[in-house]
Amino acid sequence: YIEKAVQFDGLNNNDHYESMFIAAQLQLQEGDYAASLATIDKFLSETKSQEPEQLVVKGNALYRLERYQEAAAVLEQAIKASPSPDPTWQQLLMGAYAETGQADQAARLAELICGANPGDTNALLNLAALGTALWIARRRGGRGWLLGVAAALGLLTALVAAIAVFHMPVRMALTTTAYGAG
Repeated sequence: YIEKAVQFDGLNNNDHYESMFIAAQLQLQEGDYAASLATIDKFLSETKSQEPEQLVVKGNALYRLERYQEAAAVLEQAIKASPSPDPTWQQLLMGAYAETGQADQAARLAELICGANPGDTNALLNLAALGTALWIARRRGGRGWLLGVAAALGLLTALVAAIAVFHMPVRMALTTTAYGAG
């Protein structure tokens, strides 16, 4: 209904643009990333808005469309514009950095997130995983980057579960997670 209301163009300006923004969010939640990006682009173009919450919708849509470089630029802009950025925005940016091979940027951001949220176990685990991934990648001449990407995308929980459930030595778990079974 929201999309039809926006298309009908029968709402006052405030309601029209609020509905357009909600439509972009709903499209993103439904997995229609291209439509979400088109809607949020139109919204941002017409309103000239630079609100962080709105920019993050664009950054998220770009990320889901695997346009990581563009996503990182928009997410950086949103985070800089916000007095207190949501940690999920930073984690999304960390994922974009990881996907574009900017491991050092991802690790720096993980350190900032961890420092700002010292009680956040996931932030600490992501930092540890990125640090480990960088160490592995440097030690093995670039191999092992998959672990860092997995950590940046929040998949570290599986590694921790493997260690806890199977009492797997950390070194074996890292090798198995980074390179497949064996």
